[in-house]
Amino acid sequence: MVEKKSLVPAMEEAQQLSIKHPGITYKVMDKPRKRAVVTGSDWIYRERVLEGWHCYCEFKDGRMI
Repeated sequence: MVEKKSLVPAMEEAQQLSIKHPGITYKVMDKPRKRAVVTGSDWIYRERVLEGWHCYCEFKDGRMI
């Protein structure tokens, strides 16, 4: 499976944010025909899921979980 180009910088951003703010889980979210985004807020995550986004991966304390 081929990754979208916008996923790579979003994953790097999520990893850096999770190192900078330990204890917060950052999620990389993707939607068809949209750029990948990073969120650390649970309510924004829930709203995006309702809009059709899906969680590609999660980072906590600098590690992918």
